Amino acid sequence: MIRYFLGRDLADRLHVPLARWKRWAREFLPPDPLGGLQSGYARHYSIDEAFTVYLAGHLVSRSRFSIPESRQILSDLDHWLAGEGYRAGTATDSPGENGDTEAVHEHLVLIERRPSDSGLSPGFGYTIRGILARQLHNRPGRQIEEEQYRTIRLQSGTEDGTHPQPLEQWLIWITRILQHFVECLELNPHLFAALRQRSKFP
Repeated sequence: MIRYFLGRDLADRLHVPLARWKRWAREFLPPDPLGGLQSGYARHYSIDEAFTVYLAGHLVSRSRFSIPESRQILSDLDHWLAGEGYRAGTATDSPGENGDTEAVHEHLVLIERRPSDSGLSPGFGYTIRGILARQLHNRPGRQIEEEQYRTIRLQSGTEDGTHPQPLEQWLIWITRILQHFVECLELNPHLFAALRQRSKFP
C-alpha cells in the first residue's frame, strides 16, 4: 500500500517548523497538480517526496548551501540515490546496483566545490565512500577504528582522468540521515535497500 503524509504531520515528526517545510517543498518539488483544483487543499507527500524535501533541507540548513546549489546537488545525485536504494522500493536485494559485489553498510558523501582552475565547469564533484566493514581495536588510552571501504567519484575528474584537489569539502552521512528520517516517521526500514545492511553494522 502506498503511504502518503501531510506536510503538518511531516514537519511535526521531523522537528522542522511547518513554514520552513512548506518553503522547502515549494523549492525542491514540482508543483502539486491538485493544488490549484480545490480551495484549501493540503498537499499529500509520498515517502520519496518527503525524503527529498528532508534531504534538501539538511543541505540548506545544516551544510549551508544555497537553494540553487542544493537543487543542483540533488539533481547530480539523483541517479546514484535511486541505484543505491535511497528511494523507497527502487533497488533490488542485490548488494549494489552500481556494479558493487559487496554489501555496503553505510554511505558518506563528500561534496566538493570544483576549483576554478581545474579545467571543469563550475559546480560540484562527489566522492562517495561505501563502508564495507568496520572494526574497533582498544589500545591503552586510545581506540583505533579500522574500516574497509570502496570509493566512487562522480563528476570530479578531468578529461585526462585526474582528480583535482578540492578547495572545500562538505561531509554528508547520508545513510544516517535516511535512517533518522525512517525512525521519525516509523517506517519499515526494509522499504529502502540502503538500510537493509545497516542493522548488521557495528
